[in-house]
Amino acid sequence: MRVWIDIENPPQVQYLAPFKARFEALGTDVVVTSVENAITEELLAQRGIEPVMAGSKSRAGVVHKGLAGVTRAAWLARGVGRPRPTLLLAGSRAALLAARAQNVTSFAVCDYEHVSLSVGRLTRSYIVHPDVIDQQAFVDRGIRRERLVAMRGIKESLSLQGVDFEGTAPAEVPRPGGRDGLPIALVRAPGEQAHYFVEESLDLYRKLLGSLAARDDVGVLLSPRYDGQERLLEEFSWTIPPAVLREAVPFVPLLKAVDLVVSSGGTMAREAAFLGIPSYSILRSAIGQVDLYLESLGRLTVIRSAEELSKIEVDPGPWPGLLEPLDGRRVDDLASTMLRIATTGTSRTRGALRRVRAGS
Repeated sequence: MRVWIDIENPPQVQYLAPFKARFEALGTDVVVTSVENAITEELLAQRGIEPVMAGSKSRAGVVHKGLAGVTRAAWLARGVGRPRPTLLLAGSRAALLAARAQNVTSFAVCDYEHVSLSVGRLTRSYIVHPDVIDQQAFVDRGIRRERLVAMRGIKESLSLQGVDFEGTAPAEVPRPGGRDGLPIALVRAPGEQAHYFVEESLDLYRKLLGSLAARDDVGVLLSPRYDGQERLLEEFSWTIPPAVLREAVPFVPLLKAVDLVVSSGGTMAREAAFLGIPSYSILRSAIGQVDLYLESLGRLTVIRSAEELSKIEVDPGPWPGLLEPLDGRRVDDLASTMLRIATTGTSRTRGALRRVRAGS
């Protein structure tokens, strides 16, 4: 059997790359495809993965992104090679389209129910989602219930497969103002090219930067999503000059090197929350059920207005520890279940899903 994993951006490296070793341990050949993206390529290289390159980052805008997706899907449909894969595991719409064209069973990991699901619905893909998201949220968006695969916990437990958290040293990161010993706020810029992006997120982000620029008790380390996002820093007069993260850094060493994370939603905020690092979200698009779950546990603070920026604390108290013990069986269970579904069809799917939820 042959498994195909498509990884399109840096966050996907964290939670999809661990499946490669597990599928190989199950006796399958694995091919990994990716896009021409320096940070994505570097993160894959750090894990010893050499992908087949297929396409490059698309330009901003719905038309450009749509054309790039269709072009990449066409390339993948021809270029993933032979023999035809048994299944695809991906986070990209282009790969789902390519898999459908080849009649390959596809699985997409989704932990934000407000993302566009039209391609997943069209391609009849299985949606792998955290069980803290009510399945009705996907059913209401047109996904058939038998195409839903619920995993126990949140996807960040997949990212930590094989990670020695206690034994991992903090990364050497740029120091804001060149000062050692200063608390660092890792700030993740908004996803302005995402289809669910709303201008309120950018407005709140600007107010966040203005608030942090006036502080002398914390330095800002900016993690841009796109080229040029650091230019916004120039609009403010900084008490402590900010630093910019320009190189790929594995997420555990990176998060162990900072004191808090402020992100406009996304994987980085959830990773920090899972690891017990103070995490704040300034996303003003619809808040997903995973974030609401983490907020209910006191792991994530959702900032809903400029007035709530005062909630950002530099010294929040003792480290609460990991959200849950690291359990490599999550990846093992899901890999086995996906292979079972892909090789036996939907008739045994419900039994497989019960085993995944039980963590067997």
